[in-house]
Parts: sequence; structure tokens; C-alpha cells
Amino acid sequence: MDWQQTVFRITGPTSTDKPQGTGFAVAHDGDALLLVTCWHVVETIGPERLYIKGQRGELISDPGGQSLDLAILRVPGLPGLQPLSLAPQGVEGLPVRIYGFGPEGRRLNGRLGQRTAWAHAAGEDLAYWDYYLNDQAGAFERIKNGYSGSPIYDPAKEQVVAVVTHRVGEDKGFAISVAELPRVYPEAAAWLGAPMPQPDTKPVAQAFKVGAKTAVRKLPETFLVAFSFAGEQRELVRRIAEAVEARLGQGSVFLDAWFEHYLAGADADLKLQAIYGKRSELVVVCVAERYGEKPWTLTEHEAIRARLMQARASNDERDRDRILPIRVGDGDVAGIHFNAIVPDVRDRTPEAAADLIVARLELASGEPPSSHEAQSETTRDYISVPRDGTDPAARVETPRAAETAPRGNERRRWGLEQQLSLLTAQWEAALVEGALQSGAARVRAEQEAAALAQRIDEIERQLAGEV
Repeated sequence: MDWQQTVFRITGPTSTDKPQGTGFAVAHDGDALLLVTCWHVVETIGPERLYIKGQRGELISDPGGQSLDLAILRVPGLPGLQPLSLAPQGVEGLPVRIYGFGPEGRRLNGRLGQRTAWAHAAGEDLAYWDYYLNDQAGAFERIKNGYSGSPIYDPAKEQVVAVVTHRVGEDKGFAISVAELPRVYPEAAAWLGAPMPQPDTKPVAQAFKVGAKTAVRKLPETFLVAFSFAGEQRELVRRIAEAVEARLGQGSVFLDAWFEHYLAGADADLKLQAIYGKRSELVVVCVAERYGEKPWTLTEHEAIRARLMQARASNDERDRDRILPIRVGDGDVAGIHFNAIVPDVRDRTPEAAADLIVARLELASGEPPSSHEAQSETTRDYISVPRDGTDPAARVETPRAAETAPRGNERRRWGLEQQLSLLTAQWEAALVEGALQSGAARVRAEQEAAALAQRIDEIERQLAGEV
């Protein structure tokens, strides 16, 4: 198979734009070609900014979602290319090939793992496969950024069995079965040799247009997590926010669309600055180039920088952990320096990004946060960390007051140990990155490793001193 005639790089208007994804041809439609890719590729690049070999792609499928991660594009001007055939069947251990762009186009060899079932918003399970690259894969044969939407191809039957949606590291991940395509595009049943779905299956895909994305939340006194982001990254941030809220409880997470009823009016800038400056336990700054260029995000970032300045002067080091930058797009933001550790979440699942954010909240709070909905006002105050450096437990008038000093020390040590574990993992990753890179990229990785090592030494000294 000449895979470069059937598998394509998906970009923005310029072929070098990032992020990128992969799509593959499945059918002709007049003078156009229909491609399968991932819904999150469409969301991340933007439905109006999809280009394939210089041709504008049109989204023709229904909206996907966090688990229903599929989309169909119609691309004119690509006639004569050979579409791939689809097979909804697979078997554990099946030898497969994966074709994608990350950033160079490459064929990878691997095998299917277990067939799994992922939860779906309509209450039904979706068919997924684990996939693994072969143990003898070469140094350059890795799943990288850009492989989302790649076909998992059975070379024996010359059919696609699944679509790459996630990677775990660079040698394994998850792929959704092509059997799920009719959920977002009913006509796809014909490609699978199956009968067309009945009209009553259409609302399954439509379920993603409403619900958690736009539902109004009750306004709390204090948010556990607040997201600050540019509108271009809204869909990616929304999926992460939903995963965090699923852990912490509805109303615990601030996303502007969920609190439009509160923000409406002439003083929205002041309300936002209060949320990011005072009314949230943890602020997540979503780093991308457009974040530093827009009036609203600049307004939010002013309050966040002021909060960071106060944290640096605080006697409680946990205050510095209350601001977490994560990367959701290319580019830099003024005030976030090159030596800052900014985890890139673009190729993580929303759940994995939520793990990172909740773990940071635990560090800042000193103990694992319980569901926001289940907390009483007293318990919420007990978890909250005052910015004057006093022990938060001292402010709670409960029968547990006599236990606050030892428990405060235990929480403090637990938080330091969690932070040490996280930093050590980041340090090891930076060392590996430095060994694989060259030039300026290698220098940056080495500087990052050195900065992490310094913080690790500091925490180890605190733990040794029982601080």
C-alpha cells in the first residue's frame, strides 16, 4: 500500500502550523475525498481552520466528544486517491501498522492489545483497543504529537480496524474501533458493510452539544480550581475542566461559560480578577501565544501575577503552589519565564491532565481534597490555606481542635513527599529529553533538569529537618 496517497497530515492554514493531526481516506464524494480523523484534532485546530495538502477541509459529521473521539472531513480537490477499507473486527495480538505524521511521516509496526469499553455520554459503551509498538522498534519509531487520527491497519486483510486517539508514552496507547463511526456519521455504516442506523440513533451524537459544556453551576464562595485561558483553546480546556469537576464535584471548578449568569454585566473584569486573585484555591494558567495577546486574559493574568508576588513573600511555601501553568498551545506568555516547568497537556487525555491538576491541588491544600459538593462550610475552611501563613486548622472551631498541630505537621510532610515524587519524575524526564536533543533544545532541557534538581534538594532538606 502506498500509504502517503491515503493518509494525510491535518494542519491549520499553514502546513507548519501546530498543533497537527492525521486523517485517512475512506470514501469518494464527487470530486472530494472523505477523511476520518479524531474529534479532538478538529477541536484543537479549529473547525474553520482545517487544511489537508493545501485544501480546506469541511467537518460533515456530528460533534464527537471526550470518548466518542471521531470526526469525518470532506476535502475537495483530492480526487483519484485510493480510500482505505474498514473492518470493525479485530483480535487481541493482531499484527498491525500505524501510519501517521509526528512530525515526519512514518510507518510504525505494532499489535493490538485488549479490546476495552469506554463510557459514553448516552449511557452506552464504546469499543476501544489498546495498542503497542513492537519491542524491537527502532529509536525513531515512536508515537509522537500528530499521530491522533492515524489508522491502525491490518496488513493481512488490508483493512483499518481502529483510529489512534491517545498515546501513553511513545510506545503504546488507545484507539477507538471504526465500528463507532456511524455514531457521528450514520452514512459510515455502508463503509462497514452494516445496515444504516435508524433515525433514533441520531441523538446519541447530539448529546455532546449540551450538558456539561453549557450547564449553569451554582456559584460557590470559593472555587477549588479556576481555569484562565484564551478562547482559541476553549474546547481542550473544557474537556480538562469537566474531568477535574468529575473528581471534585459540580460547582468546584471555574470555567467562564459555566458562570455566565454571574459574569454578565459591566464589572466582569473585577469579578474575574477576584476569582483568580482571591476566590480560588488553585489557578490553572493555560499557556499559549494568544493568551498573552487578548484583553480579557491580560486582565486575568494581572490578578494572577499579583497573587504570585504575594505568595513569594508568604511564610507558607504552599501558597506558591497555588498557581499551575499548563501548556495548551504553542508560544510564550510574558511573566512565565523559560525556566518555568510548564507541563504540556495537549497529548494527554483529559483524565491524565486532571490527575496532574488534582495532585497540585493536594500539594497546595496539604491533604487530598474531597468532593466540593459533600463538604460542609466548616470542612471547606479547614482545607483552605490562609495567605497570612497561619495554620489553617487553627481557624476551625471544631471538636478536633486539639488534633490540629500534629495533623497539620502530617499534612505538611505528606504534601512535601508528594511534591518530591512529582518533581523527581519531571527531573528524570528532563534528563532523557536532554540526552535525545541537540543544540538549543538540549540546553533548555539541561537547564530545566538543573532547576528541578535544585528544588528537589530543597525539599529533601526540609524533609530531613522534619519541616
